[in-house]
Order: sequence, then C-alpha cells, then structure tokens
Amino acid sequence: SIADDVPINRQVEMMLDQTKVALIEHKKIGYMAGSELGSLKGTVLSPTRRKAIQKRLSEIETEEDELFKNLSELYLKGDEGAMDDLWELYALSDGNIRSMSHVHEFLRSKITGGDMGRGAISGEFRHQLASTFYNSILSAFRTPINAVTNTTMIATSRPAMQWIGAAVKLDRKEMALASAGIDAIGQAWAESLDMAKYNWDLGLKRKNQTYMGRYDSAGDFEKWKSLAPYYEKYGSFVEKRAYQVLDKIVKVNASPWMKYSQNAMGAGDALARTVIGRMIMRMDAAREAIDQGVDLNDAVALSRKTEKNFREKIFKKNKDGMWVVSDKAANLAGDEATMTKALEGYLHVFEGMQKLPGGRLFFPFVRTGVNALDLTFQHSPAGLFHKKYRDLKKGMYIDKYGLEPKEVASELAMMEGRIAVGSTLVGISLLGTLNGNITGDYPYNKIDRDLWIQRGIKPYSLKFWNPITKKDYYVSYKELEPFNTIISVAS
Repeated sequence: SIADDVPINRQVEMMLDQTKVALIEHKKIGYMAGSELGSLKGTVLSPTRRKAIQKRLSEIETEEDELFKNLSELYLKGDEGAMDDLWELYALSDGNIRSMSHVHEFLRSKITGGDMGRGAISGEFRHQLASTFYNSILSAFRTPINAVTNTTMIATSRPAMQWIGAAVKLDRKEMALASAGIDAIGQAWAESLDMAKYNWDLGLKRKNQTYMGRYDSAGDFEKWKSLAPYYEKYGSFVEKRAYQVLDKIVKVNASPWMKYSQNAMGAGDALARTVIGRMIMRMDAAREAIDQGVDLNDAVALSRKTEKNFREKIFKKNKDGMWVVSDKAANLAGDEATMTKALEGYLHVFEGMQKLPGGRLFFPFVRTGVNALDLTFQHSPAGLFHKKYRDLKKGMYIDKYGLEPKEVASELAMMEGRIAVGSTLVGISLLGTLNGNITGDYPYNKIDRDLWIQRGIKPYSLKFWNPITKKDYYVSYKELEPFNTIISVAS
C-alpha cells in the first residue's frame, strides 16, 4: 500500500521493466518453438538460417524496447489515457503499433493493406471482398449438405479401409484394431453431434469456430469491432468514413444468414474431426490391450472400458469444457477428411497464390481441389506410389505424420485398404459402363448427346431398373467424393 499523495513513478517504471522482460522472453520462446523451427525437422542449422534467427531475436528486443520507452514517456507526461491506448493498440495491431506516431499508418493499412516493417498487413477491404465472394459461391443450399456428407463419409471410412487392408494380408491384429475403431463410431456420435452444435452456435455468435474453416476470410470479428473507438479517436475523416462503411459490410458478411453455409461446414468439420479422434482413442486402447496379451477376440470389448485412459492424449479441453482434437496424427487425418491439408512439395507453390492480386479469392478452392485429387489418388492403384505410403513403408519420417512406430502398421493397412477398394471400384465401374449401367459425361457429339437427352439418360449416374414403373431410373454419383472421380474416369 502507498499513501494517496505519494508519486508512484518508481513503481510504474519497475512494473514496465518487469513486463518488458516477460514479454520479450515470451515472444522469443514463441518464435523459437513455432513454425520457424518446426519446418527444420531437427536438422542442423545452416549459417544463413542461424543468422536469420538471430536477426529476428534482436528485432524482438528492439521492438519491445521501443514500445516500453514510449509507454514510460507517456506516463511521465501524465498522459495515462494515451498510455492505455498504446498498450491496447499494440495488441490489436499484432505489434505493429509501438508508438503513437504509428497509429495513423496502421489505421490506414488496416483498411487498404500495407506494410509497417513487420510483414504485410491485409486490408479489411480485401478480406470482406473475399468473404462476400465465398458467401455468394457457397450460398447454394446443397453445398453444405454435400460437404458435410462427404467429410463425414471420408472420416468414418478410415477404420473400414484399415480392416480391408488388414484382411487382404490376413493380419488379425490390425483387423481387431480396425474393428475397435468401427465399434467406436456409434458411441462417438453423441459427443460429435454436441461438438457440431457447439461450433454452429459459435458461428451464430460471430465467433471463431474450433477448427480452421475452409473458406472463412472474414477475419476476427471481435478484433475488428475493438478498433472502432480508435478510428473515432485518432482516425482522419477519410479513415473514419472508411471504417464506418466497411463495418456495415463486415456485419452483413458475418451475419448468420450470410454465413450459414460456412457455419454448417465448420460444424460438419468439427463433427468429423471428433469422430476421428474418438476412433483413434479407441484403437489406442485396443492396441495397448493386445500388447499386454489380451486375446484378439476380447480386445474390442475391453477397449470400450479403457479408452478413457487415452482421452488426454488425443484431446485437450478448451475454455468452454469441450474436448478439442490436439493429437498430430488425428489432426492430419481431420485435415485430409475436410480437404484442408497443407500442400507439400512442388504443390506448395499454390500456397503463394494467395499473395498475388486476387489470390485470396482463388486459393482456398485450389487447396480443396488439390486435396480432393490427392485423396482420389490414394483410392486407386497409383496409391502405391503416394509419398506418404512410400515413407511409411520404408519407416521414414514417421514423426512427420504424427505417428509412433507401433502405429505405422495401422496407417499402412488403412492406405492399402483404400488402394484395394479403389482398384475394385475401377473394375466394377468398367464392367458397369460396358453393360450400360454406369454413365460418364454427355457424349461430345451433338447427335449422340441429344439422343441421350431424348432417352432420359443422365450423366455421371448409376442406372437401376424400377420393377414397378418398368423404367430405368438414375442415381447421380457426381457429389460422392472421392469415388466420383474414380468412377467417372472408368466410365
């Protein structure tokens, strides 16, 4: 405690000094433990890379020195209001504002885009342009239905594929593990549906959903709203007007009526990822039971009772008490099912497309398309040449895929099951096409195309005979990812 009439300058300086040290060390730890070193996979640092890291660490110290020097000066001038504003704006600008002289530049850049020396600042105008584009493209009612259906099917098919792959090799242990995963699906539905509803409600409340969305470009709604008083207090007339106009567009784009499709897909993605996590959790329990000598026929029943022991390995509880998938292998499987897997190798060049003018409008669809093709590739005989399959077969880069050595056999069985199913589907599709029971695209020839239309033949469909009406009827497979591409190629 201190008397009311005693200056607290010394205490404030001590507080700022301690906060600066804490913040500098926190930012250094975050930088060193983040993606910058994550991409190195444990290799020895090159002199160039070491120099780049040291340069960034020095920049962190310089930036924080600048911030706390200005905070101290504002306090000593008696301008505690500006001091509070600078501290808040520092957080809202991701560290770009470290002096009150930076405020105008940031407010202007936040609207139109810019660079204040710490990397590009995406303008809100482009964010909202992209968001409007996505909302219009994804507005069809069937879009989220197809997306959620396909995502759930891909997710829940993993243990079935593993069982098929193990059955081909007569591997009874992997068949038992796959059976445990299949058994977990039914019991996972209640939790998965709760997670889907939780994410749907987050979308309705205009909050960020649990997992990264496929097409969400609206940005952080709360952070944007928090900037309002600073535009009003420090912005020029043009900046104030620009914020007011953009704020109306932000509200429209973030409204549940405009984002219903994205919110539904986000909820579906959360459902699929939760199912995957629960399946892996159950299979881990079954694997431990088998390794301890439990009979293969009893492993599934025992894993139901012990799966809770693996809960915290696969999930982490968030602030709302919901279990969120945190295991690397489970997250990668979720990325694959939701078509959000990061592009690798030469395909990584597509990641740079978002930096080009208009790239943010196009890139998410490229990522989804490439991921869909990759999944189709895995469900075909060509899957034997897939990089992941070759790596795991050789026992290489196991940690890259979030796996432990004892889990590699299960992942290989799953991939081999996909290859077996895809190869079988190719044969069935060829036979069905030759028999006229599976159709591809309309004929290129106009006469043949018109004949198809006259006879009621539907493209990309499976033909069935209706014994009641004595007529053929067609069921489209066009939205049945990833099998639609396999069937259409064969037909």
